Amino acid sequence: MEKEVSRILVRIPQSLKDAITGKAKEECRSFNSEVM
Repeated sequence: MEKEVSRILVRIPQSLKDAITGKAKEECRSFNSEVM
């Protein structure tokens, strides 16, 4: 799964990639805090 995602991300411009990963990290953090 991770490898497929990174292979897709390689095709995405860096700025867009940063925006996506930043948003994903934020959602992960809020999800984890809700679960805890």
